[in-house]
Amino acid sequence: MLDETSAKVALCVPADIGDPAAYVLHPVLFDGGLQGLLGLLRGRVADDEAVAFLPVRIERLTVRRPGAMPVSCMVRLVQATALTVVADFTWLDEVGVPVASAVGIRFQRALALDRSRPAVGYWSLERVPLSPA
Repeated sequence: MLDETSAKVALCVPADIGDPAAYVLHPVLFDGGLQGLLGLLRGRVADDEAVAFLPVRIERLTVRRPGAMPVSCMVRLVQATALTVVADFTWLDEVGVPVASAVGIRFQRALALDRSRPAVGYWSLERVPLSPA
């Protein structure tokens, strides 16, 4: 963490990530940058492990170098309430040159499951034997 509202996140690139040039910005690296927000939220919004914030809107996404391999991400917290979080992200290469940036990513608090009550689902899993061909 750099200060209370910003952090630099090191991205661990999996060996089996494939060819990053196949993507404008590889989804694993994009998500890795978003995960850096967690440290900035600790103690600022609910410290409950059951709280989750899901990205619901990106104001602006700019890719400067499609297919480049970012190794870190700068995260800046813009706004944090109990229900909504807004942050800016910049993915950087090994020498600190921006690969991509996302301004105004809005995260919304998701409802957590109450594990003390039985889960009520809208679908079920049923084993069905295969019929011979």
